[in-house]
Amino acid sequence: MFGNLSLNARMWIAALATAVVASGIGLVIAVTAPSGGGQKVTAIASPSASPQEMASPEVTESASPVATESASPSVAPAPSESASTTSQPPAGPSARDPRTVDCKKEPKLCSDVTGTMTVKNGKLQSSNDVPSGTDYSGVPQTKMTSSVLKPNQQPAVSGDEVGWIKVHVDVINNTTRTFVFPQRRVALVVTHNGSDDVNETSGPYTEVPPGGALHADFLNPEVQDGTYQWRAKVWFYAK
Repeated sequence: MFGNLSLNARMWIAALATAVVASGIGLVIAVTAPSGGGQKVTAIASPSASPQEMASPEVTESASPVATESASPSVAPAPSESASTTSQPPAGPSARDPRTVDCKKEPKLCSDVTGTMTVKNGKLQSSNDVPSGTDYSGVPQTKMTSSVLKPNQQPAVSGDEVGWIKVHVDVINNTTRTFVFPQRRVALVVTHNGSDDVNETSGPYTEVPPGGALHADFLNPEVQDGTYQWRAKVWFYAK
């Protein structure tokens, strides 16, 4: 299954798998070829919480190397709270794929920044996170931090060869209400020269209580010249 991956990618996945076994933390990895390659690999999942099992504080499931559109985020409830994962959600709105969210019309379902990058001759020219100025009052805040990495997954600066985009997403519930994530989906939409490439987590129905949070990590192999923009999108509803 990993025959088409680079040595760095295979070593990275092996290291993650070892860490997961050692720590008992649930992990889902989704891997794809660089944007425009069109080649996808099946997602790999380690054991995760069973239906009706309560998630412990600071659970971190990652959705990492990019875009087979199934991987999964995690729930990190506040110390005095716990977030439940169940197989049968209560009646509510029909689940919606967050990739369909229009950030201009529904900014509260999008991350607080947009990541940008320009690559020329395989080397980084510039990168930045552009604030969105979104008002998240009344709903969880979706925070996104990202960095550009060299092929060896070390941080890249201007003039370095580009290999990856690393993105971390926190959906933080600072409200007084519990919010429902029907399929634990967090989508990272990367636009390269005008074409969209989507990596998306997935998982069981999850409730995030006040003070809780849902996390997702993405590692996208991006090596082609051009301009890039990326933004995280989510979909949830109040319980």
